[in-house]
Amino acid sequence: GITVFSTATPRFVDIAEQGIKMAEGPIEEFTSLASKVYIRPAFQEIAQDYLDPLRRCEIDTLVLGCTHFPLLKALIGGVIGRDVTLISSAHETAIDVAEILARRGELASPDAVAHHEFNTTGTDIEGFERFGGRAFGHVIGQVNHVDLP
Repeated sequence: GITVFSTATPRFVDIAEQGIKMAEGPIEEFTSLASKVYIRPAFQEIAQDYLDPLRRCEIDTLVLGCTHFPLLKALIGGVIGRDVTLISSAHETAIDVAEILARRGELASPDAVAHHEFNTTGTDIEGFERFGGRAFGHVIGQVNHVDLP
C-alpha cells in the first residue's frame, strides 16, 4: 500500500561539503554556531529544484539516502515541509549494526574507551581534518591517507 518515488540529488553532496568548508570570516563564524552547515542562498534554490517534484507528489516520508544528507536536514526539511518525516539512512544503518552486534555478543562493554580512526583516499589531509571536525563538532585527530588499487 505504498508508492515509492526517487530522485537523484548529486549536488547535495557538494552542498554539504561546501557548506562545511566555510570561508573564514565573522559572518561564517556566527552562522556556524547555529548549524554544522552554512546554507548559502544558492543552496536553497538547488534544493527546491530537486525537491519540488516530490512535494507535488505529496510524500509523507523522505529517506535521506546518503551519509552527507543528514548534514542538510535543516535545508531539506525547510524545503520539503514540516509534514514530511525525514529518515536518516545512516542512523537506521547504525541501529541495524548495533542489533547485529548485540545478537552476536560483540558489542563493546559499557566501560570501553572509544577509538576513532579516520582514513581518506584524498590528498588534502588538513582539509579532511577541518571537514571532519565541522561534521563531528570536535577535532577528529589523526587522519591517514590510503591508496586503493
